[in-house]
Amino acid sequence: ADAASMRTLLTLLQRGTGHAAICEWVVNAARVKLFLTQQHCLVMFAIAGIRTPRHDSQDEHERALSDKALRVMRDKVFQRDVTVDVHMYQQRSGAFLGDLFVNRKNIATVLLEQGLARVHEVAARESTHAAEFEAAERRAKAAKKNWWRDYDEAAERAAA
Repeated sequence: ADAASMRTLLTLLQRGTGHAAICEWVVNAARVKLFLTQQHCLVMFAIAGIRTPRHDSQDEHERALSDKALRVMRDKVFQRDVTVDVHMYQQRSGAFLGDLFVNRKNIATVLLEQGLARVHEVAARESTHAAEFEAAERRAKAAKKNWWRDYDEAAERAAA
């Protein structure tokens, strides 16, 4: 699709919230291909406010977490009905950016609670779910889950 049609679709999607979609494919833990049921089109969609482990990382632990996060996403959203709130369109990546919900639960919060994502500070600040994201990340840190297995709160405070 061309840039003009994407801008038109973005305008349409930003008018409301809770757009119905079906997850057609999970590319990675933060990016999915969605079929928007009312608009009858396939789009790439990136989850806003979080940073997920990279599969191409040099760190073996991060690669393992990437695989785990991908499995969680496939279990939770692949071939399921979801709803999305679209914030913007990233022309560089060709993806819409926003919040993805499964059974009214923000999938970013699910990943954060399991320690399979980190809050993207800049993007999260613009989100209406910033407090929810921060709380989920704090719970994962406290439980030393996955990405936070070696987290030391005292050392982080001393560094700040």
